[in-house]
Amino acid sequence: MFAGDRLRKWVALLVLALWIPSSLVAQKKSKEEHETLEVERSASDAHSFMELFTKLERDWINGMQRKDKTALEEMVAPEFMVRTSVDPDHPVMRADWIQDVLTNCDIRSYKHRGMAIRAFLGVAIVSFVQSQQATVGGKDRSGDYLIVDLWVTNHGKWQAAARYIAPAGTR
Repeated sequence: MFAGDRLRKWVALLVLALWIPSSLVAQKKSKEEHETLEVERSASDAHSFMELFTKLERDWINGMQRKDKTALEEMVAPEFMVRTSVDPDHPVMRADWIQDVLTNCDIRSYKHRGMAIRAFLGVAIVSFVQSQQATVGGKDRSGDYLIVDLWVTNHGKWQAAARYIAPAGTR
């Protein structure tokens, strides 16, 4: 019986030794297949991402124009902040930004161009140039601006988590 126990242990160890590497190979293959599917999905979704984020960006600025507090609160994530090239050392946090839009921002017209999107699992980086006729805090802010928005999914809904703004220069 002692020899039988020893044999069973050796067989169990042998099965385990053979199973672990095959399991790792299967996991690696599954990960590679997932990555391939992600690349294919990302490529096939490029057009739908463009449509989605074009609409989200348009809805966001329209909410700013209408001074629609509810729409703005739905569009921006709780951790939202804005960082500008005018004052890069002092980001504006969500509540202050919303209040500023409601009281100090007048966007008379705008146009977006050159939109680019990089989407990952639950995160998207959207960049574009916004040409606008606007006044912010009593100062004319008309012109072209490079805007980079970081979007995240919260409970299945896309929300802006950060915005970076800089004047778009000329060469």
